[in-house]
Amino acid sequence: MSTITTANIGTFENQPIRPFHLGNILMEVFGEKPIQSQPINPSSSKLSDFAKELPLRILVAEDCSIHQTIALRILRSLGYTADVV
Repeated sequence: MSTITTANIGTFENQPIRPFHLGNILMEVFGEKPIQSQPINPSSSKLSDFAKELPLRILVAEDCSIHQTIALRILRSLGYTADVV
């Protein structure tokens, strides 16, 4: 068994990651098909409801403070909070 599987990590991604791609990753973690094939409009009210429908505990492991900030903003736009290390 791989370390990722034994650590109960659903997925990991390299940078850069776009909000649309992050949404698809979250859907795949829960065994769902992506909710739409086009990037989501950032002003969409459904975007911030994403976390209500798929509650998660998220850890952002990034050593660059700029990338940490970007990741947190993307997650916040989806309605999530995250721990950063």
